[in-house]
Formats: sequence, C-alpha cells, structure tokens
Amino acid sequence: MINIINKNDIIIMFKNGSSRRAIARELGIARNTVNKYINEYLDKKMEISNETDEVQIRILQKHMVEEPTRKSSIKKKIAFTPEVERRITGITFPIDDFLMEIGNFEKSEEYMLPSINKLVHYVFKNEDKKLIGIAGAWVNNNHPNRMYISSYVDPIYRNKGIATKLLIKLMTFVGKKKLQTQIYKDNKYAVNLVKKLKFILARKTYILNFNRDSIDFTKIINENNDYIFRVKELSDDLIELLVDESLKVYTFNHKAINPVDITREKWKDYILSNLDYYYSFVEMKEGKIISYILSYLIDSENVEVGYVGINDKINNDFLYMCFREIFQKYQFIEFEADDTDKAAMYIIDLFDLKIEETLETYILN
Repeated sequence: MINIINKNDIIIMFKNGSSRRAIARELGIARNTVNKYINEYLDKKMEISNETDEVQIRILQKHMVEEPTRKSSIKKKIAFTPEVERRITGITFPIDDFLMEIGNFEKSEEYMLPSINKLVHYVFKNEDKKLIGIAGAWVNNNHPNRMYISSYVDPIYRNKGIATKLLIKLMTFVGKKKLQTQIYKDNKYAVNLVKKLKFILARKTYILNFNRDSIDFTKIINENNDYIFRVKELSDDLIELLVDESLKVYTFNHKAINPVDITREKWKDYILSNLDYYYSFVEMKEGKIISYILSYLIDSENVEVGYVGINDKINNDFLYMCFREIFQKYQFIEFEADDTDKAAMYIIDLFDLKIEETLETYILN
C-alpha cells in the first residue's frame, strides 16, 4: 500500500521535471497510482491559487502532504507553507524523511540523515539554525551502475561555496563510485556547479507537450493501414513479443550512460501498467512487430507517449496515422525524448515539434 513517503516522492519528482512514466519506473509504482496523486496535487494547487481565505489555504496545504489513506495513528505535522514549497522546488531527490525530521534537528551545523533509499542526505544550516542547503545521493535499482546525486541551496545563500561543500562532502562519503545528476538546462547555477566538479554532459532530454494542430497530417501519403494494429488487438504471444522488443530497445538506448539492470517481469509490469491498449499501436510485418507507439493515460484530455520503437526502414505514414488516431480521443500529448533515443528524436524532427524544456544529464566517472 502506498504511504506518505511514496506519495511525497511522486510529487517531488513531478515538480522537478520527471515524467509520470519515469516516476512510475523509478519508484516501482503503477502509473495509475502516480497519475492519481499528481492530479490530486495539481487540483489542490489550483484550489489554493483561487482561495483567499488563509485558514482554508492552510487546510488545503495540509491535505497536500497528509497520508494517502485514513489511519487512526497520530501523524507528524509538516507545515507545507509556500516558503517551504519554494525552497524544495529545486531539489531533485526524495526528501520526505528529511521534511519529517525538520523539527528534531540538534544544534550542530551539519547533519547526516538516513534516506529512504538507504543512502544519505547532508543538510546545512546557518547560525540561526535556518535550513539553507541540502544534498543527497541514492541508487536507482533499475540503473545501479551510477549513483544519482543532487543539491539545493537557498538562492539567498548561493555563491558562497555551500553547494560545493555539500557535494564534496557527499562525494567523499559515497567513495569512488560513478555519479550522475540531471539538471534543467536553464539552471545556470547548477550547470556551473557540476562543471566545476568535473562532471561532463552526457545526454539531453527534451520535454514536449503538443496538440493536434502541431502536426500536419496532410503529409500522409498512403492511407492504407492494414499493417497497423492496436495493442488491444494483439494475442498474448504478441504482447510478450512487444515486451521483449521494447526491453531490447530501452536497454540499447541506456547502455552508454547508465546500463539497465531489470528483470523481464519487472519491465513487463512497467510498460503494461496503465497502458492505453486502445490508443497504443504496433506496425506488423510477416507476423513480427517492427515498430510500436505506447501511450499512457494521464487524464481525459492528456496522454503520454511513453515508449517508441521504429524499424530502420522508417514508415512515416505509420507515425502520422498513429498520432492522428491518438488525437481522436486526447487533446494533448506529453512526450519526453532523450537525444540517445533515435526513434524519439526522429519523431521530433519529423513533426517539427517545439521543445518546451531541456534536462541535461551530467556524469562523473
């Protein structure tokens, strides 16, 4: 059963740019559960923005961080004020246990707390015991060849060497391990920091959200779609083949930076959980799957195209017709493309899509 740690992890990762697909994969939580708590968070955030009564605002803020199920036990209270939200916006790792311990700090300047992923968080406070910085390290069990690290310092206290001190302390603690971090391209402060620590840029991830008007469907040459099948129409054997093909593509796309270590059954759970079988498609040839587009429900108006695989002999009509069909139901498509994923990058170029945001992955060997 999902708990407060899982719920807050979902929200924190979403706030920091992770796609719903990536959140579900990294936390091992079903996509429909991820969607549920993200949508609840967005609804509460909208209610707060429209609310003028301060008492009601505090109630809504409390609901954002309370336990996801009803329990009779007494819970620790977290004052999730706008100030706290502002401070945690830049943190790109789970901090729920840390938030719950804020009221229990001792008087020393630095703290080392056990994290939910059995690693470490370092936090830094000034002479007034005010939280001004935090750094964390953790392992993604599906990509265990590198440790993920991140840091955040209150903007008021930046350019004082605090983030550098935190990360050096953290890197000393984890020892001689390969490291990885992901940063928004526009976050010049963070980019300069990791470059200073000798990290190198290894990958760019493009985040897109587009509607039907973004694609010129008049470019379809041949309307024959006899070779296109909905995943809903596939036999059990072909579903298993789709699982194998998608795992092979995913493994290939990630082997250069942080190789995959995931069982086939776990991968099957990931790609089939919350899959919209009706609006996911495969291209068939001689009984084999040669291309696929997998879609994941977000809500009644939004869908995420989460995984794509394209045959070397690319059939543009397959892509155009599949996306056109998706827009028969949904108004917007969310799409996340790594520049190491040739199929995803081809779709961006083919449709000439506008990139909204860019995340950069930096590594240290």
